[in-house]
Amino acid sequence: MDQQPESRESAAQDKIDEPAPEDAGGGNGAKNWLADYERSNRPPFRVRVWEKPQLLQLVAKNLDIAFRHDVGTSTLRRVSEILSAESELADRLWYERKPLDENVDLYDCADDIKAGMLAAKREMEQQYCVEELAKDVESDWNWGYLSGRISALRWVLGEDWGMLDS
Repeated sequence: MDQQPESRESAAQDKIDEPAPEDAGGGNGAKNWLADYERSNRPPFRVRVWEKPQLLQLVAKNLDIAFRHDVGTSTLRRVSEILSAESELADRLWYERKPLDENVDLYDCADDIKAGMLAAKREMEQQYCVEELAKDVESDWNWGYLSGRISALRWVLGEDWGMLDS
């Protein structure tokens, strides 16, 4: 019985079906790289792999370190996320405290200050959308809600309670 030589197509298909060396140990390329490193270099130190559940337990016990390095946990937001939200709310609070465009001339201040304020208002309108900004002052409740949100975020960041400067 003569065996036929393998065609190029079937040989190529066999290579495609073989797992790539980086996939041989599973789906985690980083763990595979570490295992390969240990096999080929035999380091004089132990390489330790930390899984997410272990890291979350460590972070929960050492929240001060997590805050210092802006590490997120499942229960707490990152400081950078809180700062971003506070910045948006401060912008919105600033915008709503400014006079309506048609009333700007009633204020006694230099024309360049008025022009700068109007330009800054246009930037806020582009960034947050006029309709969204208008929702902040639709009612006393909405205005209070905006004030309460920014006050709470600033308190978390270390400001005095009720700090509403804009």
